[in-house]
Amino acid sequence: AVRQSRAEGYQSTWAIQTNAPISPGNSGGPLVDAGGRLVGINTFIMLKGQNVNGSIHVRELLTVLQQNDIPYRKAAPSFAGVLLVVLAVAAALGVCALAASDVPKAVLNARESVVRIMTEGAMGSGFALSENSVYVVTNHHVIEGAETIEVIVDDTRWTTARVYVDLPGKDICILKTDKPLRGMPGLPLRSDAVETGLAVYALGYPGAADDFSQEFATGVDSITVTDGIVSA
Repeated sequence: AVRQSRAEGYQSTWAIQTNAPISPGNSGGPLVDAGGRLVGINTFIMLKGQNVNGSIHVRELLTVLQQNDIPYRKAAPSFAGVLLVVLAVAAALGVCALAASDVPKAVLNARESVVRIMTEGAMGSGFALSENSVYVVTNHHVIEGAETIEVIVDDTRWTTARVYVDLPGKDICILKTDKPLRGMPGLPLRSDAVETGLAVYALGYPGAADDFSQEFATGVDSITVTDGIVSA
């Protein structure tokens, strides 16, 4: 459900409960709808073993962006059609790991705005806000205590970044990169209401798989996509 919650260590924050599986490497990555519009920021596993996860609501991010005059890509209102109903039903039946042919094209395209965040002590995900942006969104806990932050697009494109806006109480951090993320379209931010039953997709880098392989993945094809619904 979409609710205002006060989890341990956090201020009162609008959060989204979903059953879309996330892993530690997904922290800071986007939760999007079937149109590739940002719904929330992947943040924490609410109930381990029960596939109940939490994301920060897009309205929290919008407030931060507007208060700090940070440019972002606006989304056109979505349509409520049969396709979205079918997707929500499929998600409710427990579809998790998806073949590319099962994922809406807009969701696959949304991966082009996802980046990997690396520090000397942690790794996570993030995403660009607009075309060729210098602003990247991630979680505070991904960069907490870091002296060096790297934003990685793929094996040939990366840049360092600094903290621009940091809200530990809401686990939101906006990074400013040292050079523009050229070629990244940026994720449009959903303006419609986020309602129970909405089909959603969690995007991010696979931290657990990295631990197993002793290597870290970069690039669009390495980004995981899992699906679910906004839970009741």
